[in-house]
Amino acid sequence: MSVAWEMWQRGDFLVPHLNGRPYPHKPPLLFWLIYLGWGVLGVNEWWPRLVPSIFGLASVFLTAKLAKMLWPDKKNVALMSSFVLMGFFVWAAFCTVVMFDLILSFFALVTIIGGVYIIREERVRGILLMGVGIGLGILSKGPVIFVHALPVLLLYPWWERKGGQIGIRSTAKYFCLAIMLGVGISLLWVVPAAIRGGEGYRSAILWGQTVHRVASSFAHKRPWWWYLPWLPLLTCPWILFLPSWRGFFHNTTGGTNTGFRFCISWILPSLIVFSLVSGKQIYYLLPMLPPVALLIAWSLSTQSSCERHAVLAFAFFMGLIGTVFVLSPIYLKGPRFHGMQTSGHAWGIILLGVAAALLVLRGRSVFKRVVAVFLATIILLCVGETITVRAIGPAYDLKEVASIIKTYEDQGRPIAHSGKYHGQFHFLARLKRPFKIINDSQIDSWLKDHPQGRVIAYYRHLPESAPARLLYSQPYRGRILVILGAQNQDKRMALHYVTAESSHACNTSTQLSYQTH
Repeated sequence: MSVAWEMWQRGDFLVPHLNGRPYPHKPPLLFWLIYLGWGVLGVNEWWPRLVPSIFGLASVFLTAKLAKMLWPDKKNVALMSSFVLMGFFVWAAFCTVVMFDLILSFFALVTIIGGVYIIREERVRGILLMGVGIGLGILSKGPVIFVHALPVLLLYPWWERKGGQIGIRSTAKYFCLAIMLGVGISLLWVVPAAIRGGEGYRSAILWGQTVHRVASSFAHKRPWWWYLPWLPLLTCPWILFLPSWRGFFHNTTGGTNTGFRFCISWILPSLIVFSLVSGKQIYYLLPMLPPVALLIAWSLSTQSSCERHAVLAFAFFMGLIGTVFVLSPIYLKGPRFHGMQTSGHAWGIILLGVAAALLVLRGRSVFKRVVAVFLATIILLCVGETITVRAIGPAYDLKEVASIIKTYEDQGRPIAHSGKYHGQFHFLARLKRPFKIINDSQIDSWLKDHPQGRVIAYYRHLPESAPARLLYSQPYRGRILVILGAQNQDKRMALHYVTAESSHACNTSTQLSYQTH
């Protein structure tokens, strides 16, 4: 959000900045959307978090639209695909995180729907949708939109077998027109931004986002199979819902089914490409969840009913987590587990109740069971996020230190940051001046040259020289975040000291504070 904050401060829509320097790592669409919301609603923290949720929900409707196009004779596939997609643990979890991937998922769906329109002879609508999807997809996360959208469209002769469609040559021509439109839309930003940003920024956005990133992606920092163990988590909870995959074995028409082939053409090529590149993160696969939801919804639609035991595995899973929470005050000791000790049993009882409700739900309707699993998933996610925030929230909470840093800026003190800066303070503290970036070896010399200055640094263990300069410390992501100044005997302020042991506790622990004179 700090990039959007600096855009707000500067009024510069062309070149995003972080800490006063051009930020070439991501295109500007998300920052534009945050800026637009702030222009209407004022600067706040909740609007940036709402943006991904809006695109996540819009993607649900587009997935249902795609289901109607692929299975026009199966109306229930569209409805069930909506609940399946919203019910994925990772999809629902990332709807509240300020990231680019749900926006990318939305525009990948727009692109693919446009391509299907072209294939089915609705050329003008298809070219416009596909072009806009590609253009805004590039502006949301770069050329990776092509990895998600193009393979399934290029494989259309395999999955689209209906007669009366336009030929392959004509389809390729219209695809090229749509791609040219999309690239043209992105160039409306790229060209003026490259001119405004200078040589370094121009090289980064033109080559760093494409050639250099692809060329360095085959170094295999993570092995090609890294995603495979994560696939069960990605498909939770539906992998635990028996009817989700039973339809694949009982239905013999999958191989000749247009929708089935379409989803396979989307999932497999994208998964192969992302498995080959070295940079791997779970959220990179979020745009592949809509076709997985379509496959699961199709499988569910082939079954007329399901018994109570269909939810047994998922109910057992929830019951197991609930039992762990109920017993947590017994085996979790220490300050870092304070939240679990005081309320873990209550949250566990809620999950046990939900698990029991799943098992006693009457009726044999597949749709009713799908909705029940979806609601149970949302409850489980809310409980999990609440407990997580209580357990590790203090190790990520920067509000207090941000307030202190803001005070320093208001006093006109120079501020330096040791190590790479990710923008974690500028929006939170509403800072207006960039930090000076230094490394640990430069701290002493910088403070000597700036006796009124402050340095933000991070240590696993405080060095022996730190206490003489220490003005503030707190646990932060397994390290100790500190603010250092010149000899603190010359300062009149409170010292908050957190021991190295408590810095790993991820919770509030004993702090010493005294007034220096």
